[in-house]
Amino acid sequence: MIIWDGATCHINDEVKAFLETQEEQQVWLEKIPSYCPELNASEQVWNYLKNVELKNVCCKTAKELKSKAIEKLELIKEKTELIKNFFRHPEVAFY
Repeated sequence: MIIWDGATCHINDEVKAFLETQEEQQVWLEKIPSYCPELNASEQVWNYLKNVELKNVCCKTAKELKSKAIEKLELIKEKTELIKNFFRHPEVAFY
């Protein structure tokens, strides 16, 4: 399943062609309503990153912040239960 937030940047001929080739492989597109970030599990990731992993982190430059954010995102990748919980969030509810 591909969860799509309806962003127009994802609508192009390449994406449509890819999805058409995936029908037999049981890949499908699940569109969530536009302008509903609370339904998007990736928003849960950003919320966690901002309010837990980067809470009280003070960077002097954007480059330093980017480096720190990537470092913390790499740590999140290893927390499989946490990732599952982003999809189980009551507002997201992909379970």
